[in-house]
Order: sequence, then structure tokens, then C-alpha cells
Amino acid sequence: MSQRLDKLTPNIISNNEFEIIAENPTIGNDIHALIPRITTFLREQLEFPSLKMSVKVRELSEQPRILSPREQFKQMQMDNKAFEQLVTELQLSL
Repeated sequence: MSQRLDKLTPNIISNNEFEIIAENPTIGNDIHALIPRITTFLREQLEFPSLKMSVKVRELSEQPRILSPREQFKQMQMDNKAFEQLVTELQLSL
């Protein structure tokens, strides 16, 4: 579980509240069960008694799509005009 938490970045919602975005409902439930322990620890260490934590499960539409090598190549051409020019000059293709 600690390895999962290490990979997560908290999003600050307000001065005293932050949220963790879980990749799926299972991870969300695991983190949700740890909220009391995490907030107690952070409140003591930061001396911030009004600190609040919430967990949000990332929706499928929010997850980045994994591109195939061909799609990555086309995306790189669209994003970088110098790369597109190089591809054209060297007559590269996939």
C-alpha cells in the first residue's frame, strides 16, 4: 500500500483540504480506509488540526489513453513542426 501512496500526488482543494485521486475503486477503498490514520498523522506533524482529506476515484474518461507507436509518431509530428519537417526531409514513415 505504501508504494501505491508514494505514486499519488495530492491535489490541494482549499487552505485546509486536499484530495487524492485513485486510479480505480479498489485503490480508492483502500485509501479511504486509511484516511483517519493519515489525517491524524498529518495534523500532528503539521500542527494543523483543521486539515481534511478526501479520496476521488478517477473516471475512465479521465484516464490518459495509451497510444500505439504509430499514433505516438503522428502525435509527435502534430505537436512539433521541426520534427514534422525532419520526417518530411528524410522521407520517414511507419
